[in-house]
Amino acid sequence: MSVAGFAAYMKHINASAKLAFLANKPLGKIKNKYLILSGTFVVGMALKIVISSYAGLLLLLLACIYPVLISLKIRPITAVCVLSLIALDYGPKDGNSINMADMVGQSDNVVGLFLNYQIYSVIAYVVVIAILIPFYFAWIDKRDKEKGVLNDEVEIPQIIDPKCPTFYILFPWLPVVFLFTAYFFTIKLDVVTANFVSISLVFLVEFARHRNARKLGEDMMVILKDYG
Repeated sequence: MSVAGFAAYMKHINASAKLAFLANKPLGKIKNKYLILSGTFVVGMALKIVISSYAGLLLLLLACIYPVLISLKIRPITAVCVLSLIALDYGPKDGNSINMADMVGQSDNVVGLFLNYQIYSVIAYVVVIAILIPFYFAWIDKRDKEKGVLNDEVEIPQIIDPKCPTFYILFPWLPVVFLFTAYFFTIKLDVVTANFVSISLVFLVEFARHRNARKLGEDMMVILKDYG
């Protein structure tokens, strides 16, 4: 629940959207559109570490990265297919990873399980899929072109830069930073505590920025709503 609440809060203040928007900017410098697809996949998998909700991440990618892909002349169906590949559950903030740690009696060692076990399969998955994406989708486009089913007349969606300070991209990383720091300094810290500490710090920044206690109350309601 703490993970869901933190994710909802990051979405509410546009921090996660800003992160996704800026993370995708370097992709526009790549000339080959199929390599752009590989880069998009790698960026999405990296964002999955801090945006643990797959549904939330996919919505962000559709809002922030999908328009960029379309503007770079990538077919909508191709863009959506690549985004759908970012579906691997992993990372110290992921709900299934936390449940897995509980099942083996390692609820306080989620980071250790990630670094010692998960990360190897994740790296292998990312590398293999990133290599296959350009070849596979180039072949798909060639096949569809021969069949005459390509449709290049697509309305380009508006690319929106979320309204929040750029440094807000650091906020979604806070729980991950706390968890890894605690792991390497052998400090006992669970995911719930890391999320609560992160929310408290962001609350302070938001209050200093807006000077509005009522807004903090509204923010708290967003978090509690996702707590269920």
